[in-house]
Amino acid sequence: MSMKPTSTLAILLLACGCARRESAPIEAWVADPHHHVYPGSFGRDLKQREIKLEGVGNEYVILQLAVKSATAVRGLTTEATDLKGPQEIIPRGAVRVRYPGYIPVDESGQLTPDPLFVRSSFDLAPNQAQPVWIDVHVPEDAEAGTYEGTLSIKHEGRLVADFTLKLEVLDFAIPPVPKDHFYFNILMDPGSVARMHKVELWSEPHWTLLRKYVKNWAEHSQDAITVFFLEDPWAMDTGFPVASVVEWKLPGAWENLGDPRFEFDYSRFDRFVKMCLDAGIDQNLQAWSPVNMPHFDHAIIHYTDTQARESRKLKVTAGEPAFERVWGQFAKSFQDHLKATKLLEMTTVGLDEISTENLDRIVPVFRKVAPELKLMVSGGDEKGKYQQLSSEMAFHFGYVKSEVPMPDIAARRKQGKRTLMYTANTPLRPNTFLFSKPLESRMLPWLVWKYDFDGYIRWAWNFWLDDFWKQPRYKWRSGDMHFVYPGDDGPLDSIRSEMLRKGAQDYEILWLIRQRLSQLKDREAVPKIEQRIKDAIEEATQEADPIRPHRPLPSDLAKARGELNQILRDLRKVR
Repeated sequence: MSMKPTSTLAILLLACGCARRESAPIEAWVADPHHHVYPGSFGRDLKQREIKLEGVGNEYVILQLAVKSATAVRGLTTEATDLKGPQEIIPRGAVRVRYPGYIPVDESGQLTPDPLFVRSSFDLAPNQAQPVWIDVHVPEDAEAGTYEGTLSIKHEGRLVADFTLKLEVLDFAIPPVPKDHFYFNILMDPGSVARMHKVELWSEPHWTLLRKYVKNWAEHSQDAITVFFLEDPWAMDTGFPVASVVEWKLPGAWENLGDPRFEFDYSRFDRFVKMCLDAGIDQNLQAWSPVNMPHFDHAIIHYTDTQARESRKLKVTAGEPAFERVWGQFAKSFQDHLKATKLLEMTTVGLDEISTENLDRIVPVFRKVAPELKLMVSGGDEKGKYQQLSSEMAFHFGYVKSEVPMPDIAARRKQGKRTLMYTANTPLRPNTFLFSKPLESRMLPWLVWKYDFDGYIRWAWNFWLDDFWKQPRYKWRSGDMHFVYPGDDGPLDSIRSEMLRKGAQDYEILWLIRQRLSQLKDREAVPKIEQRIKDAIEEATQEADPIRPHRPLPSDLAKARGELNQILRDLRKVR
């Protein structure tokens, strides 16, 4: 079992003995999914009962309801009908209902909704709103037209509120993930899955759980397999040791051997990589890291002494002979293994926020014995010596529109190199913290498009502290270390992960429009359409874009996406 609350934290506040019937009306209203529904939230328009949405094939269309009562109520349900179209239906099975749980967030002083629980019913605490998160998966081959159905809130079989849902499906489809065009690289820790589900690391129950997490990872557009060949690469800076998929072995203690030569066991590496490839994550294999991260000049090697049958540690510092000897052995072995498994071309060795001075001591070691291994420099390198050589580099979004020069993304792209936008514990906005507006997660792929990056990178998908349900803030801001949650038998999505995917789907619409524009014979129509696209991007990003840091305007992601949908319709009329 995972360490999670038995119900949302707001529901845990239900008073004892509150099983009586409600003595006050139950309110239900349509809530904007781009904003949180907090326990104290209220509905301004309780009479709105029609919801209009638009989507394309393969898209997850999102909406949110909220329910509240002055008295405690148990056993409420949310029911959906089939959505009936002109000739076909979208079955009720494509309508998914989940209930956001509340997490205590220090930065806002609020119980904040994020984990999405799947439940057959839900409860209301007195005067506390409960959000209802709903998405509709539009089939890839859905016929264009308007589909209509009903969403109902019921209590003990009695109708509390019903909403008419009208979904207009456009005559377009986006590619299924992870075969889309948006590039995601968000780091996963396999060890956290074992720790939070209380199973033995690398046991068969662990592998069974990992398969579910990898599948979920892929379903949210992940494109890079991320692995760690150094045990505890952040040297407990994460609050727990991140697991390595490579086991290091020596027949004795390093200092007692005249000519110590490591043996590297890649069996866990191979199994995890295959699991990811089978799930469709196949654009990049990113392996971390020759030094402890970030900012360190040394690595602490965890290895097994096969003679004494115990674990040992060895510290090696960049620039010293022992460092070159240890990492020279690994780099050659790793390159040979990647060649043998036909993974070399897709693999990069990651270096996170390492200074140019330390890179000067690390990179030559790898270049000398494993020249075919590509490097990925994420931050650091303050002199810019290695980032331009990196096959995949990350540029911090906080540096956009600053004195820090932007990389030549177009030139790198021509060389087959990726340039990714990343956010970390900064900037404050836009970001994916628990106190961030949900619209900020959706906004990030729009910013990737606006500034012509090749994708988005961030840690971390599932770096969970033991007590993160009660305290999600560690050294960094709340939510910085995870997007998903450990459920009873696998991952729980979050509002942030769903909105991030929603932004990736918006990105696909921009891609589709650009493709259509390139095929137009009527070139006179192009400038006006391009201006409309630019205006839509401004509408989506203006709230948190550094181009106007002192006079931000509110973003309307739904309006911006609606304009893109209209451009798609209009392109049907232009040749």
